[in-house]
Amino acid sequence: MSMPILLPVVGLLSVLQADAGWRELQCPPTRRDDSQLWQTVSTLADLSQPGVLSAVHGEQNAYSEVAAGPEAAEILYRFDGERSLEYAELAVNVPIPEGAPGLGIEFLGDAHPLPVRLRVVDVTSECFQYTLGACQQGRWQFGAAVLQPRTDHWGGDENGELDAPLSLQSIVLDRATGQGFTGEGTISLRRLTICRREEGVLTPHGIGVEVPTDREWLVYEPGEPVRLRVAVTSPGADANAPLTLRLVDPFGVAQWNSTVEGLGGARDVSFIPPSPGHWDLQIRVAGAEDDALAPWADFRFAVIAPQAVDTDGPLGVCTHFSQGWDQRLLDLLPIVGVATPRDECSWAAVEVAPGELRIPDHVRSYVDRSEALGLTPLVIADYANSHYDDGGFPTSPEAIAGFARYGGFMASELGEAAPFFEIWNEWTGGCGMNGLRGDAEAYPPLCIATAEAIRAARPEARIVGVGGEYGTVEDLSGIVRTMIGQGAADHMDAFSIHPYHYPSLATAAYREGLVAVSEVANEVAGRELGMCLTEVGWPTHTGDRGSDFLHQSRCLVRMALMSLTVPSVEKVIWYDLKDDGTDLNYNEHNFGLVHNDSFGWAPKPAFVALAVLARALNGRQVGDWSYAENLWRVPMEGAGRRVTAVWAENGSATVTVAPGATVYDMFGQPIAAEATLTVGWDPVYVAE
Repeated sequence: MSMPILLPVVGLLSVLQADAGWRELQCPPTRRDDSQLWQTVSTLADLSQPGVLSAVHGEQNAYSEVAAGPEAAEILYRFDGERSLEYAELAVNVPIPEGAPGLGIEFLGDAHPLPVRLRVVDVTSECFQYTLGACQQGRWQFGAAVLQPRTDHWGGDENGELDAPLSLQSIVLDRATGQGFTGEGTISLRRLTICRREEGVLTPHGIGVEVPTDREWLVYEPGEPVRLRVAVTSPGADANAPLTLRLVDPFGVAQWNSTVEGLGGARDVSFIPPSPGHWDLQIRVAGAEDDALAPWADFRFAVIAPQAVDTDGPLGVCTHFSQGWDQRLLDLLPIVGVATPRDECSWAAVEVAPGELRIPDHVRSYVDRSEALGLTPLVIADYANSHYDDGGFPTSPEAIAGFARYGGFMASELGEAAPFFEIWNEWTGGCGMNGLRGDAEAYPPLCIATAEAIRAARPEARIVGVGGEYGTVEDLSGIVRTMIGQGAADHMDAFSIHPYHYPSLATAAYREGLVAVSEVANEVAGRELGMCLTEVGWPTHTGDRGSDFLHQSRCLVRMALMSLTVPSVEKVIWYDLKDDGTDLNYNEHNFGLVHNDSFGWAPKPAFVALAVLARALNGRQVGDWSYAENLWRVPMEGAGRRVTAVWAENGSATVTVAPGATVYDMFGQPIAAEATLTVGWDPVYVAE
């Protein structure tokens, strides 16, 4: 491992203080493994004991078998993919003590990332389902859930309340992806516990960090020094305590360790990262390196070589400039290498007074800034207007005419700077409509009228219809069939869906679902209709359905490459660019490629993974891809060398590497490879 290059320090200050050349950077709270977020109250059941678990073999159940081991129950499972609903279920039927705050379980995964769920029933037999997370191969995990009412409930009195007494009915191992998933293997389960979520584990780390004032982004070019200033700032702590620096890659491997002495308070650090990629400089008080509960500061940054943006590229990111984001964030798109920001310009914001239309200044500003940066924004026309249909979905002739007028006005006013328009956002899902859900059959008249108005104003504009629906493949196919019907397909260049399925890994079944939906659309349209994935993402919140940074990255790359092997897919747009808040336990606050404003927009590993993918695709098209014998090969051909992404669907696979080929991981770090290379879940690039 290479040691850090510590360049000459500028000077040591007695205290961390404001300086014309430095600015404070707040690092995120220390993230914990789920096992550190919970305190065990008591053991509810030892799952290794015979008879505690029993396999359920109903119409919807995958085959499963329980074998008791010395330390854990071994669950053998097999999914055949033939049922519309299929999951392995293990009956428990254990009473839950009154007042129990939460339930937790330890599990060990195999090659298939099966989600683990608990089913709790109340006294009325109403069932509540809690998702604990997806199994990861080769390591014990702890998953837990707070016992509180859920939206995922059915049966009994259906009042949505946990009416005591409660019991744990079963443990569910769900399919790794959507309908059609096949696979078999073994999952280990051990102690079932009553647990309580710890307070204060996401606490301030007590370490102050500053960066130079002229450093706007925590993104560096290869060979560029990283400079920062660090100090112990916890009240009552020894300000002169030595600090340990540990540089860690996204796989958790420490590249080097170094200690900086405290000579009167703050100290300056400068080093050159060993290679391109994503890096986390973990800063600890010396002596606490191996204390799992000791907090540390995470100074996260990226090392990326600059490259011109491919304006015709298929990748994009969702943004929220219409909701007040700092428009400097647009400057990140050329850095990461994607050309399409997706944002809205809502009807209510344009037609504030009846019949008076005006593009809001912030919309005009972000569109103009996009044009100056060489970006090609996709603008959403969406949501209700209180002056029409009582603020509901625009379905009356008057409201449809008003919405169409707004769409045409927006296209005319924004001009060529906005080449793409999407008509609505999640119509049947009810996003932005206070929980109301739109009728799929009512969408085509609105779509047709709006598309005609946009075409009249801008004949060359590319129109995306449907507005990003989601659901199972079967449900989504039916929604798309209806929403592009009544002739609406003739008025759109493409339709959009939002194929969220986090935290599950993107696998072959995901691609098959895209193909199935695309075939339905082509059948209705009578031609190949373009398909845009205008939202898809994996949030990095802790707990229920959350992903760690590495899982978010692998899912991004696998999902995007699989999607681009489908001929109709034109755009893959990640949701979203930055975290929308700072609550690490809330999914909606953690979808970003970079952290929230409060944490200096520090990049997550997925930011670098997208940048590396964008560079592999720059000037290239997906070629003759293959998926056979557990191995994916997706070549990107065109400018310069051919770049092929390879990864294993599950487990591992071996590939042959041609002489002279360059191999690097999904973060751009070089990999030493001889004649063969073993790959796993994480995509690897081979340039030849």
